[in-house]
Amino acid sequence: MTPKIGQGWKTNADELEGLCNFTQDRSFLKELMQAKMHNKTRLVKWLGTHQQIQIDPKSVFDVQAKRLHEYKR
Repeated sequence: MTPKIGQGWKTNADELEGLCNFTQDRSFLKELMQAKMHNKTRLVKWLGTHQQIQIDPKSVFDVQAKRLHEYKR
């Protein structure tokens, strides 16, 4: 994505709107999906090794991050 929309998306999610310009670019979409699958496969391998969890990398992943307050730690 960075070659297409620049580095800004890493710190400013609004920059991801630049991807809208590439919704019809089949080669870009193919490359994006390959990168997504590669990273999902890496996560699945890590989870298998460190958490003994087996997940199909073709599954839909829903990841949420939230700051934990100190009293919950």
